[in-house]
Amino acid sequence: MGLAVPGVAYAWDTGGEHAPTRLHITDTTSTSWATVDYDGRQANVFALTQAGPRRLWDEITAAHPADLGSFNACRTASG
Repeated sequence: MGLAVPGVAYAWDTGGEHAPTRLHITDTTSTSWATVDYDGRQANVFALTQAGPRRLWDEITAAHPADLGSFNACRTASG
């Protein structure tokens, strides 16, 4: 992610507190962040929340259209 979308860090959370699997993405220089929650059932459907001046998930999907084009995101109010 970092080469295609500079200034981004990410971490996986598999603890299950928010979702079975959560990808947490942050901008290392601002307050922008995004979370992508996978429910463990459908591999191409997930819940997305993002906030801040950078739309990080939008940047990531634009940088990787072949890899992420088949995913369906359910955006939350702030996403």
